[in-house]
Amino acid sequence: MQSEGDEGGICVVAESCHQTSEAVGLMASINRGLANGRLTACDADLIREFIAESQSCNNISAGRTNKIVFTLVGWRRFIGPYLENSMADINQGISALKTATSARGKPFKQNTIADHIIILKRFYGWAIENGYTDLPDRKIRRLKIPTKDTMTKEAAALETVAAIGWEQFTIKMLQEAIGLSYQQTYRILNGYASRGATHSGLLEKCPAVSYFDTMVTEDGEGYAVRWREHLFSFDRAVYRRWAFGGGDRDDGPGPSDSFSISAGLPRDFSTGREREGGREWFWIA
Repeated sequence: MQSEGDEGGICVVAESCHQTSEAVGLMASINRGLANGRLTACDADLIREFIAESQSCNNISAGRTNKIVFTLVGWRRFIGPYLENSMADINQGISALKTATSARGKPFKQNTIADHIIILKRFYGWAIENGYTDLPDRKIRRLKIPTKDTMTKEAAALETVAAIGWEQFTIKMLQEAIGLSYQQTYRILNGYASRGATHSGLLEKCPAVSYFDTMVTEDGEGYAVRWREHLFSFDRAVYRRWAFGGGDRDDGPGPSDSFSISAGLPRDFSTGREREGGREWFWIA
């Protein structure tokens, strides 16, 4: 497949990109990037193919897919078209990211910078492997990732939901998007008790986050499976007012406790049901 870039050049990307991107669909972030001129057609083709291959080979989730696309579109604020950059361009782009401010005029957080560099390294590593760029793989691998700040989990969770644009999400969806364990993500949302003290979660701290559940039924051959889906809803407008203009619950996300509990899913087989990924399963013969 061929598409024209902004300078009239030709971007050559494997034909499979177009075929698999049909299944993935045109993502909103890519469309906006094309519409406002931030992305070239070649950039968009590369991102679609990268996502399609990642979903096929690595089974990445929808939440992670959205985060990767959102980040790659955002990177074009700091670097040129993806196949036109030199190592000097990439290094200058990373330096610009570290000193830049967000749309709200605030410096990017350490974790945001780390996530951006991680995704950029993986994207360029893929492009090198597929022969789309002759950048040296060794130098891409040597790009340094800042140490993540472990004290901003709640703020990072809220910003991730807002950036992806979810109106409803499960613990499992958020877990995969922010890269924490199920138990850590559960605690961020619901809170927890430790050493006699109760620590509130975002359900109590943030008025933009609420909780409800719904029953879903799926028919099989001779049986039906029903599960109760635990869903969280998110109101972006309320979140923006609360985070940047005052709120009506607690003090909001600040430094959160570091977690040490390993990932694990609670199960109760004695009642004929199983909880997994924010779902409570009921097996019906």
